[in-house]
Amino acid sequence: MNHLSLLLLAVPAMVLAQQATQNSAEGKNQTLKNLIAALQEETTASYRYEIFGQQAKREGFDQVSKLFRAASASKAIQRENHKTAIRALGGTVPDLKPGTVVARSTRQNLELPVGNENRGEMIYSRFIRQASQAGAPAAAESFAFARNAEASNEKLFEGALARLGKNPPQEYFVNRRTGQILVLPPGTRISSAQKENFIKIG
Repeated sequence: MNHLSLLLLAVPAMVLAQQATQNSAEGKNQTLKNLIAALQEETTASYRYEIFGQQAKREGFDQVSKLFRAASASKAIQRENHKTAIRALGGTVPDLKPGTVVARSTRQNLELPVGNENRGEMIYSRFIRQASQAGAPAAAESFAFARNAEASNEKLFEGALARLGKNPPQEYFVNRRTGQILVLPPGTRISSAQKENFIKIG
């Protein structure tokens, strides 16, 4: 095979390599955008649930107030996970402020996240797929933690709404790594190892 033939064979391989590099760069750039969008959402959501918790407390729904505060802590953990993933991709974490939050009645405040949490699950599923394709494992993991917490939170909000005014006493523990909310009967004690992994919502 002469040198010209070898050159002709090498050109398509070079083009494919350049395209792969470009696609990888574009994928990582899109993942960074997704992380920043998720960071903004979780920043606002954490603040929103904190405000909703205060409103529930004022209305005498102490158990619902505790649930909202657990959700706020969950969102705060997801926010920090997204920041870590941004840094892992070489990005700069922006200084984001919560969006505008308006607290209504506790019933309305419970109704708000029931549909939105499901929408969040779908968005996170797309973000996970894009991050995996871009070769960004930290981002994919952060998105997966958030998606799983969204699904769990939605069920907790649905239950609280269905029993509003008759909400049974429960203890909430938030996983420090994943943001997942663990629900236990009142007075339940957890092991010393679990205490290191969970935040108890008082």
